[in-house]
Amino acid sequence: MTEHTPGPWSAEYVGADGSFEIWNVAKGDRAHKDSFAICSRNPIEHRAEVSRANARLIAVAPDLLAVAELARIALKNRDQTPGEANILAALKLVIAKATGG
Repeated sequence: MTEHTPGPWSAEYVGADGSFEIWNVAKGDRAHKDSFAICSRNPIEHRAEVSRANARLIAVAPDLLAVAELARIALKNRDQTPGEANILAALKLVIAKATGG
């Protein structure tokens, strides 16, 4: 399993550079921020809303993974209805996809 950079992450609009809108996705608070990803868009191909949505999704990924892991543990430790068993299976798949497991 590949370890990811733990959160919190943030997505912050940096500005425009020619035909690209630049978003900085970073780990840490404002005082101790380590930038590790840049999201940009070409306005001819994408709307600005797509860039904002992508940056927010990348920034919240560690939180979504943590919630998925908590939900998997909660469902695993009880008798599941058929619907919950399907949710548990889906959680296992998405966690494996996110962690490379």
